[in-house]
Amino acid sequence: MVLEAFFRNILSLSLMGSILTGIIILVKRLLNNKLSANWHYFIWFLLIVRLTMPFAPESSLSIFNLFPSTPQKIETAQYSNIDRNVPFSPIEKDLQSFTGTDMDTTGNLQSKSDDMVNEVEPNKESFDFNFRIISIIYLIGTVLFLLYIFILNSTLLIRTRKGICKDEEILRIFNGCKLKMNVKKDIPIVYDNNMKTPSLFGLVRPKLLISSEIINTLSEEEKRYIFLHELAHFKRKDNWANWIMLLVQILHWFNPIVWYAFYKMREDCEVACDAYVLSRLKEVEHKKYGETIINLINAISKPYWASITTGMTNSNRSGIKRRIKMIAMFRKNSWKWSVAAVVIIVAVGVVGLTNQTSLRTLAGKDDFEHTGNQANSSTGTPRIELILDTNGLYWNEVKPISITDDKMIHDIMSMIEESKPLADESKIGNMSGMARKNNKLIRYETEGSKREIAFAYDTLYEIGYIEEDGRRLEPDYSFFRYIADLNEYSNPDTNIEAQVMQLFNKYNWTVDYRINTLKEKLPESLKHKAGEYPVKIYWAYNNELSKEIGLDFAEYLGKDVVIDIYRLREPLPEFMKPRRDARGIVLKYNDEIIGAYIDAGRHDSFACSLDRRSLKDITGKEWDGWIESYIDYEDELEIKLSKMEPEDIIREYFKALDRNDIKMIWACMTRKNLSGHLSSNMNNQYLFNTDEDGIDYNIKSAKLLEIKEIKGLNNEPGVLEYMVEVDFDFKKSITSDDGVQPRFVILKKETEKSGWRINSIGTGP
Repeated sequence: MVLEAFFRNILSLSLMGSILTGIIILVKRLLNNKLSANWHYFIWFLLIVRLTMPFAPESSLSIFNLFPSTPQKIETAQYSNIDRNVPFSPIEKDLQSFTGTDMDTTGNLQSKSDDMVNEVEPNKESFDFNFRIISIIYLIGTVLFLLYIFILNSTLLIRTRKGICKDEEILRIFNGCKLKMNVKKDIPIVYDNNMKTPSLFGLVRPKLLISSEIINTLSEEEKRYIFLHELAHFKRKDNWANWIMLLVQILHWFNPIVWYAFYKMREDCEVACDAYVLSRLKEVEHKKYGETIINLINAISKPYWASITTGMTNSNRSGIKRRIKMIAMFRKNSWKWSVAAVVIIVAVGVVGLTNQTSLRTLAGKDDFEHTGNQANSSTGTPRIELILDTNGLYWNEVKPISITDDKMIHDIMSMIEESKPLADESKIGNMSGMARKNNKLIRYETEGSKREIAFAYDTLYEIGYIEEDGRRLEPDYSFFRYIADLNEYSNPDTNIEAQVMQLFNKYNWTVDYRINTLKEKLPESLKHKAGEYPVKIYWAYNNELSKEIGLDFAEYLGKDVVIDIYRLREPLPEFMKPRRDARGIVLKYNDEIIGAYIDAGRHDSFACSLDRRSLKDITGKEWDGWIESYIDYEDELEIKLSKMEPEDIIREYFKALDRNDIKMIWACMTRKNLSGHLSSNMNNQYLFNTDEDGIDYNIKSAKLLEIKEIKGLNNEPGVLEYMVEVDFDFKKSITSDDGVQPRFVILKKETEKSGWRINSIGTGP
């Protein structure tokens, strides 16, 4: 979600801002009497920049390098897994295989998925839910604070429309002060007895707010000092800085350190403003200026929240005491200390406004291999470095990968040692344009020696070779699939329970590592209602696969279970081609294995049982015959749709698409078509796409204009096809432009009792 991503960024900025606040306070205290009042104030602007900059350059000088990063067994950059992703939505995927044409369901149907993450934590879905709640609380707090400020300023703005000062004596003094401060802008004086302290309010059209009760008690000289102070705020643009502080403080309202920092910044603002006035007064006037501030102490009103105005006494008593002390000791700083102040602020900016140097940045340096060898010789730790061809077709932003896990090193080297001589050199020439060449594997031994192996492989034809000392060898293709997956599964866990190893070994599966551990609540029932997200279908299908090996988790419906996802080395069985990569899924309740099956990750949520049998092999039924037992035929929407004619289903679908009625869109689809949403463009760290991930159909409006049945296409029995014309208005033009466009809709009866539903939609027959 956008809100969660934004709040995550704010949290990160707030943490770095808190650290920078400590640095600024330390610098200010160490150089308390050396820096001028202006520089004490200006240094705080580094904090404003830090709290509002979403991106910053990395630097080895950054203070944040002192804070440890999360260690990883594999250090690698985010990987854009283009060739392994399914680039279509569920309906698109089905239609492509059905028609062989380029299409989209509605013109531009998109399925949202989470970005690949470099580190997967246990129970992350539970964490994400809690974080979502916290993000919503943050948004509510921000809105409330903004509303408060809006109401406060609106009230003040209304009050200031009246009470404009017309006293000629006061205006004479004020105009004299404007002349002295070289202020040409018209700044009206407004009487407001609610403002006990004189304050400058407004940005484009500022006003000086002052209590008539107080102004009449002051001498002409005191009035002049007050006016000079407020005009100094105007000259220095402090009213603009004050509003910037306020907006940043609202963004970080949850952080007390930010509140304290801006409280101190406002104090420094007043001191700097005093210094600005004193620099334009004669030395004999300094004492009287200070006495004017003291005389106003008893008239200080309760300040508005976060100081929406700048004023002569917008400080607490300790702040005023500091101001009086500065006035008493005021002297202009030498140019040497001004230069020093610039150097100090630049230095603080370098360490505080740059980000920590990431492991990936370090790993990606040109001298990576050299520094890696130095580290190896000093630590004596054996490891494997994978230096991948960054110019390859699918190696987008890939950095070298460092592997120190003993099991992973053993597995990789074992696959290499089992390689056979490359008997057919023509295989190399048969590699497609998608082949990944110019890759290098370096094995560092404990004593500091190293072994270099070059390799290349082609994911299209599943061929590859390794080259060492002029010899070309051909390992089993599982070696190359293993290497490719290291870009995606960046936090593998090779600590695998014995009962899991025994279970998969029994059926001749090799467990390489655990990808992730999740906590899931199984549904109360496996009967799927029309318009529901297909989670029940997922569990019903995979329980059939699980029952094949004697495990049945049906009795645990409604309970929280732990799910482990494992990478398996062996490919999926032949009937799953072109799907090859297998994930082993294990369900546990109270540490007891209650279910296990194989899936293909983002390629397909439904694969096979551990003994490599399909649903048809197990149940003796094709999908349509099997799903019949898991449809809730008593559901009202199911009953309604089951009675509709094919053209009525089409009308309901596009009507739902037009009003973004997701439930009805899903209800009009066959269950098999709908189940494609589970894995389409899925993050392979997770079990399936949840309905919370959201499906964006990229549609503002879709007006159905015409429906026409197409015959003579040799469709299978019980399948109907229609050509429809739809007037589309897309949120974003991706593959189609707005306007009237044809779509070809295929309908079938998944079961006789459920009636007609949409099996696929495309741009060609």
